[in-house]
Amino acid sequence: GVFVVGGGAKIHGLEKFLKDETKLEVKVCSDPEYCAIVGGGKLINDKELLNQISDENIKIIVSSF
Repeated sequence: GVFVVGGGAKIHGLEKFLKDETKLEVKVCSDPEYCAIVGGGKLINDKELLNQISDENIKIIVSSF
């Protein structure tokens, strides 16, 4: 499933749209902005995870060209 966080999570109809498009269970967090801040803070404090995510994003960007 997918948890939607951040300010964009409050877009009306986003949860249903994502569920319909992905066929996955989609939930919007009760306080999406706070969840994004907490998640970002945890990521900043975990250098290994940050490097792993950065490497994966670079591979995705490069492979899309």
